[in-house]
Amino acid sequence: MFVDALLVQLPQDPEGNARLMLSIVDCLPKSHLETLTFLLDHLVRVSLKCALNGMTPADLSLILGPVFFCPSFFKRPSNISTSDTFNFRHHSNLLRYLLDIWPLRKKYTTNCNSNVKYLQYLL
Repeated sequence: MFVDALLVQLPQDPEGNARLMLSIVDCLPKSHLETLTFLLDHLVRVSLKCALNGMTPADLSLILGPVFFCPSFFKRPSNISTSDTFNFRHHSNLLRYLLDIWPLRKKYTTNCNSNVKYLQYLL
């Protein structure tokens, strides 16, 4: 569902795209929502310190996107091909997008030289 929302985004409506993705996040079961919220809050804070730790949002997404969003091979619907299910680029792009739009509830700043869109968020 997340990957599908990422693939149908409208380039002229970035705010609408973000609302759509965050509304999908809100529809998760409570335990999944709390886990994803905790992880995204933490990863955004890690990426904001990329000058110290070298972990930009792109690096975090490349490493962790497939781990977070790749479905189990045994639980994939039979009508979806294995190549679509295990396209790790989609999973990395999804995590990168979530990191870019994720709202933190506390003010953080960065001096990282990466192209981080979220230099400051208010908590």
